[in-house]
Amino acid sequence: MKTRVKMLVAAVLVGGVVWGAGAQPAREINLNTGGAYLNLVSHPPSPASNAEIASYVSTVRGYAAVVLSPHQFETVNYRDFHVINGTIHATNLKSFIHPHPTDESKVIRYTAIESGEVLTVARGVARTENGQAIIELPPHFSMVTSEEAPISVIVTPKGAPVLLYVKEESREKIVIAMREPDFIEFKDVEFSYQVTGVRDGFEKIEVVVDEGKLNTRGSVRSDIQERIDAYEKRVDARIERWREGK
Repeated sequence: MKTRVKMLVAAVLVGGVVWGAGAQPAREINLNTGGAYLNLVSHPPSPASNAEIASYVSTVRGYAAVVLSPHQFETVNYRDFHVINGTIHATNLKSFIHPHPTDESKVIRYTAIESGEVLTVARGVARTENGQAIIELPPHFSMVTSEEAPISVIVTPKGAPVLLYVKEESREKIVIAMREPDFIEFKDVEFSYQVTGVRDGFEKIEVVVDEGKLNTRGSVRSDIQERIDAYEKRVDARIERWREGK
């Protein structure tokens, strides 16, 4: 099913964008491809043609993936969607669209969870063994989750009114145990769990900020920002090689 949705479904802003005033008139380009509609503005005008820019837009399983070089666009805007210095800002909902499984005239719209923290989440279902469960968390969770900020663990037993508690917790694993009288009465039980942390490098994100500070990156820890900058340079180099070779 091809659904025409005038909103950004998924944008991968590789390389970031740079905010600046620009003395020359803005060059505005509209892209309508892959089910996404984007309005792109460059200051000063980008030397790339519309065809070259459109070639950066591809559709992956129905989602629009947009790859932009920081040298091409200083701002990306679509109504209440804005990108400043590589950071996405939205004054309304941030949603994703999923095709309806039985009705082609409809889509399912899910909306992003809002939070004053940059959260990371791991979740699943496990079962105790002899009244205890050791859950190894995915390696990628520990890679992106801060050591400085505390993590929180929620566990919910299934099928029996038992008391489960967190015996140990870290970014790598959690240990869940049963109260001994409950184990004697109910034996081992299945339970669901959710582990929540904070993204590494973003522990001190400012929640209430002056409007003029939206175009700054001051909340990112310096070592993380250096790695982000290095990644953006590698992306720039790949885009340049692609342009030279086509």
